[in-house]
Amino acid sequence: MIKKTFFSIFALCGVALLLSGCSKDDKWGAVCHIYLDNLPPEYHSLAENLRNDTEIYLSLDNSSTDRHYSIRLTEKNKYTQDVSMLPGSYSVSSVYVINKGLSPIEAVTQVQSVELIKNTQTELAVSLADPTALAQMVEQNKPTPEILSESLYSRKVQYAGAVIDLANIHQVMQFSAVENKRLSAGEVYYIPSESHKGVFMIVKNTTNATIPVMEGSFIGVRFSNNNAVFPTGAAVGSSLEEIANEKTGLLGTPSYCLGTPLIGMGLEKSTLVYLDEESGDRISFEFDPDSKFVNAVSYEFERYE
Repeated sequence: MIKKTFFSIFALCGVALLLSGCSKDDKWGAVCHIYLDNLPPEYHSLAENLRNDTEIYLSLDNSSTDRHYSIRLTEKNKYTQDVSMLPGSYSVSSVYVINKGLSPIEAVTQVQSVELIKNTQTELAVSLADPTALAQMVEQNKPTPEILSESLYSRKVQYAGAVIDLANIHQVMQFSAVENKRLSAGEVYYIPSESHKGVFMIVKNTTNATIPVMEGSFIGVRFSNNNAVFPTGAAVGSSLEEIANEKTGLLGTPSYCLGTPLIGMGLEKSTLVYLDEESGDRISFEFDPDSKFVNAVSYEFERYE
């Protein structure tokens, strides 16, 4: 009984402290209306998970009161937020975009400080540095007739609007020279591209000895951004339903699955594997534990497994 009473009092005190903390800023009526002012309409055609994973972050700081406010503009709040603050002058800092699957995007503000006044709403606009580039990127990532005409295991991929041959990707992109790394027999390594973010060359030690990573056999390519579109239109950002639905999916039922079959339930990573029994090529669609959207795609040559 004593423990229950103590816990109830402790909880009530905590709630009271939280409420007092919130109302302390609310009572002055100084509101900062922060919003993104130039999001191109093409952005809304992106896959849902790419939009949900995109965050525009900024900080507002008042050195005289030691007040710090962190603001996140997201798909959920429609890239706008009203923040009740203590009146005063605030510096604007740490303006950037957080995203997992999109090409680099930069955000800026036209002012370096903002003045919050009692009983007044103050506007603070955040802008994309290059909204035209974002719109072009979205358009480039729509499947073209050329990629849709290719067979699934053609070793072709549409990247940033152009169809390329995966077997010759080293002629299109530059990859890092990995020094002081050795592979044991059968070990696989992902060499990142220096020229294209989110692209990796997959190499494997197919010998029985330990070898330098740069002597490994080139066995495939991995993409972890949404610039790559595969035949049928499957891509990073596609949903589980879009890809694997038995009747309407872009690829239908996979050859087999790795990890948990309970995709998106926060248990562990899942991978859907599609295997071409004729060539041995396989395409793997990876899912994070808490998502039902593809976060990476790998195309591997002659794996037969």
